[in-house]
Amino acid sequence: MRGEGRKGSSLFGRKGRVAGASVAVTLLLAPSSDAWADDQVIEIDGQVRVRTEVDGRNFFNPDAGTQQYTDLRTRVGLKAGLKGNGHAYIQVQDSRRFGGVNQSGSLTSGSLAGGSNVDVHQAYVHLDRVFADGWGLRAGRFEVNLGNQRVFGGVGWHNVGRSWEGIHTFYTLEKARLDGMWLKAAERNNPEENRDFDAMAVQASFPEPGVEAFVVLENEAIEVLNGASGFTRISLGGHAKRQYDRLDAETNLVFQMGSQDFNSTKGDVTTTTDADISAFLLTLEVGTKVGDTGRVAAGIDYASGDDEADDKIKTYNNLYYTGHKFRGAMDYFLGSSTAGLMDLMLRGSVVPADGWKLMGDFHFFQTAAEYVDFDDNKTTDVGMELDFAASTSKVTGATVVLGTSVFLPTEAFAGMKDPDPGYWLFAMVTAGF
Repeated sequence: MRGEGRKGSSLFGRKGRVAGASVAVTLLLAPSSDAWADDQVIEIDGQVRVRTEVDGRNFFNPDAGTQQYTDLRTRVGLKAGLKGNGHAYIQVQDSRRFGGVNQSGSLTSGSLAGGSNVDVHQAYVHLDRVFADGWGLRAGRFEVNLGNQRVFGGVGWHNVGRSWEGIHTFYTLEKARLDGMWLKAAERNNPEENRDFDAMAVQASFPEPGVEAFVVLENEAIEVLNGASGFTRISLGGHAKRQYDRLDAETNLVFQMGSQDFNSTKGDVTTTTDADISAFLLTLEVGTKVGDTGRVAAGIDYASGDDEADDKIKTYNNLYYTGHKFRGAMDYFLGSSTAGLMDLMLRGSVVPADGWKLMGDFHFFQTAAEYVDFDDNKTTDVGMELDFAASTSKVTGATVVLGTSVFLPTEAFAGMKDPDPGYWLFAMVTAGF
């Protein structure tokens, strides 16, 4: 089951975008602006998504209660052409939970208090040509989707989604495309030294044979968490996807290197320990068509872990991926666990009738390195997850998705004897224009 679908192979795609309606709104434009033509037409797109969840993932405790909540996400976007050389795009978004409160703690449903929830999800200028044919530029705030979103993703399932602020430049060749980006994760405006968090990436894409190679450099200049000082991390890897008649295959391979400092203070003395980063990710999914509308697949998602207290960091950092697409719909493993993770997966889907699709996933989870459980035993045991979903476009004007999942934990992972299963159900309605 995949809330985000299987799209998003371009570096800076805006995943899930609905068709825009062209509306003449020239009266809204400032008369003095020469960026637009006199007869400028703006495309408007939008989406309203409502998702209700019944959440029984409460740490497998039989005494824990079940939660029920509903999230609402509203997006409206405007796209305006720039004299035939690209476009400007602005997308505003409101994300809220039914019965929630605003920033002042006041209830917003059924009251006179405003939500103060509206934010700019995307706002950028996209130029098709900069000085030379084939060379383009995007600058502002935008979603970033690299490869199949296993490294960078917009996280469309989330009620907010991930956007970055920065600059993206690209150069298109006959059989390849080069992309480069600089993203500002944190601007701290220190006048004496660099204390910012920057991420930079370069990617080369080859549509045939469907291969993308990239390098991501992150530099965090100040202390972040748990005494960890700044770090420099390089992620070098690639993504490939191929179709062979009725067979298909998709893989990711990423190596991480660099260094991170850890500060420890004893009395008035602070000691800094430098740790080298040496980690990797390997994913592989192989599928085949079944009949005219079915597909079955098997795969592995392996993120390295660390079980030694030394000067090496062997845990793969999942960076900014769309975790909901890969590690089970219940989202137990979105973060980067010290012990890493191995996910053995089986997946199937079928279109039983026009406008209907059924999907199911099975995940068998173990850690990549041993961890110590609640009985002080070393183990790699985690558990199993089953996900099922059905989607339909037969409801006029909307798409409806229903899903249910169950997680069967081991005692070691649950941290208790005889744990209960975790369970989760959802119903989602999405309407776009």
